Amino acid sequence: MFYFVMKMFASGAATLPKLGMGEIVQLLAAPLPADSLHINAPVRQVQRTTVTLADGTSTTAAAVVLATP
Repeated sequence: MFYFVMKMFASGAATLPKLGMGEIVQLLAAPLPADSLHINAPVRQVQRTTVTLADGTSTTAAAVVLATP
C-alpha cells in the first residue's frame, strides 16, 4: 500500500489512504523494530547519529530522522 500511495504522489495522481495521511506513517513504521521510533519525544540535542532527549536519555543509531511540525 505504501509504494502504491507514493507512486501516485510521484506521478501527479495523488491519492489518500482510506484512513488519511497518518496511515502512511503507520505503513512506514510497521516493519521497524518497536524500540526504533521515539514519537512525541522532546529532543534536547542532535549530534550526527546520537539524539539526546529532554529527559536526558540518549540514543545512537546508524541514521537519524528528525520530523517537526
